[in-house]
Amino acid sequence: MKKIFVFLLFLLVFGTLSARSKFNETTIKGELRKPGVKLVAIDFYMTGCPPCDAAIPVWKKLKKEYGDALKLIVVAPQRDDGSCNVKDWRPDGTVCDEDMEIAGEWGVKDFPQAFLYSWHNNDPLVKLGHVNDVEKAIKEYFKHIPRVAIDADKSSKNLVPIIEKELIRNSKIELVSDESDRQSLLAAKKKSHQLNYDESFRCELGKEIAANSILKVTKQGNNLVLKLSSVEKSCTMATAPKILSGDRKKLEMEIASVVYDLLSQMFGEISTPENEEKSVPTQSFSSQSNGSTRDANACKYAREENSLEAWQDYLDAFSDGECSFEAKGRIRKLKKEREDEDRLKKEKEEQERLRREAERKMEYDARQKQEQMNYDEKPRLDVLEFDDSSGEISKQTLSDATEYIRVAIASGNKHIVIARERQRTTVSPDMILRTTIRRSDKIFLINSKLIDLGEKKVLVSVTSQYDATKDSLRECLDYIAKSIIKNGYRPK
Repeated sequence: MKKIFVFLLFLLVFGTLSARSKFNETTIKGELRKPGVKLVAIDFYMTGCPPCDAAIPVWKKLKKEYGDALKLIVVAPQRDDGSCNVKDWRPDGTVCDEDMEIAGEWGVKDFPQAFLYSWHNNDPLVKLGHVNDVEKAIKEYFKHIPRVAIDADKSSKNLVPIIEKELIRNSKIELVSDESDRQSLLAAKKKSHQLNYDESFRCELGKEIAANSILKVTKQGNNLVLKLSSVEKSCTMATAPKILSGDRKKLEMEIASVVYDLLSQMFGEISTPENEEKSVPTQSFSSQSNGSTRDANACKYAREENSLEAWQDYLDAFSDGECSFEAKGRIRKLKKEREDEDRLKKEKEEQERLRREAERKMEYDARQKQEQMNYDEKPRLDVLEFDDSSGEISKQTLSDATEYIRVAIASGNKHIVIARERQRTTVSPDMILRTTIRRSDKIFLINSKLIDLGEKKVLVSVTSQYDATKDSLRECLDYIAKSIIKNGYRPK
């Protein structure tokens, strides 16, 4: 049943491509706009064509290497039985070309022929080429894949992880994760004199995205703006504003929306052989502006932003500009304000650290004091060495038996303190446990008495016997210890 469902799903997704009217630039656009897809390759294949079959292993290798980043659609002549699938090859999509109309409109006169499109270019990276041309173009593409560093202001830094997560999900551009690379890119930004201009200075639409770019994130109140600028080309590539609702539950969905709006502005129009005459005319940045206009717009942007970075960027680009004197004054003022903020922040952090440290010390001292009080209030029991009147039991056995009783009582009754050797000389015991051993025919009788020294009375007296074997002695001692624990001291 599962296999049937998968087969029907495959037909639903790619079976529509078999119709001639459904395969065009819209098909390619749809694939390129899917999350994770960076490239779409079109391979015109024909059954019984040796070069076509020879190219299949290379296509398989490319798919294995680049995965979902590369989508492969095969266009093949439709057979008499209506099929066009290639044996032992499962590309991402197969298009049946009835009467080879598609091949004719795409200018394919020989087989195999391939095209390669990227998500942000108007023109194909490969046109009427071979799979080897596609392989080289893909390697070159990933070598210069757009690399972007995020530059967020104070109020929007908490949004950076969500924005990064959404950019990674879409997987259209590569985020600069290494801190040294990120700092190098931000430094390069300061040297570029076009990053702070308004929206009239846009990069040429449909051209390759610069390998080094800055995504500026600004937030004032609930107004969020994402602005992607090229460091190398000194222009704005896309700007996406968004009014946030303030609802935390909707925040991730709102960030996803504004990131998609940003990326949508960079999607190429896709110039296929069918729509080349419909290409959107592009605008050149250099033809739209002159030095004075750029200076005025940069100053306007710096005044609107009124941040240290914005004024520093302006001064780096226009050291003798119209607003250079104003920029120097504002930079001094903003630097002092930032230094004061940092100093106050450090002072608060230090005060908070000292407060937490003092609280921890007070809690520790209180616990130690309480534990000592509890310990001092417990009565002390001195377990005396066993007294053997028969003289037949070794000193080592007597010493071991005494220690065994100490440990057993200590583990069974937590309300008393067993006095150790060093305590006997400094602290007077409240109770003693005196044990005597005497011979009776073939057995030994062991009698233990728990005596309260304060009230001078016997609290517990217990007698047991053993036959001079270790097991019998251990059973005897366990019996005595249990009796002492059960019937001995309990707190009042």
